[in-house]
Amino acid sequence: MGEHPQEDYAVPRCRTEFLGARMPWEIIMLTNILNFPSYMVTELQETAYDYLCHGKGISDGMHPLWAAELGTVWAPRTRVKDLPMHGKRVGLYLSTRRFLCKACCQTFYEVLPDIDSKRLMTHRLVAWIGQQALQRTFASIADEVGVVQGTVRRVFKDYVAELEQTVHFETPNWMGPSMKSISSVPGRW
Repeated sequence: MGEHPQEDYAVPRCRTEFLGARMPWEIIMLTNILNFPSYMVTELQETAYDYLCHGKGISDGMHPLWAAELGTVWAPRTRVKDLPMHGKRVGLYLSTRRFLCKACCQTFYEVLPDIDSKRLMTHRLVAWIGQQALQRTFASIADEVGVVQGTVRRVFKDYVAELEQTVHFETPNWMGPSMKSISSVPGRW
């Protein structure tokens, strides 16, 4: 084995040869590209306008209420939006498992951490949309993220409602005119 981890691999001569074989640093890059410790990216597709990340959650598969033994029923794909990266929209296709509790015979989906409960977006995307909507138009944000303007409007409405609960404006009990402003008017005083 060489001094560098990439020495044991042949340098790819073309793009198809490079994409055909995964190098160790490439696999590490895939798992960390989203900066989510609770998800592992298994595949990354890049188009002209999008990054499509296929991945799965890293969870123990325990019943949310009891520590019962579970069996996996099926695993549908859930599409979740994330922050734009390198000027491209990011879509996460997560394999979410559906479990069957052997004790109570109820089925439930695995809990997706870092995903907003109201919409299929990450928490950081929801916060980013709220902050950007203070400065930019809803249409430009919707185009950059890949959602419709109504979604941006609803996210902004929730963001403003949250701000109203946390930010309090203090106003004086009474206001009086300034003597300087009155005296600066010609013909007065």
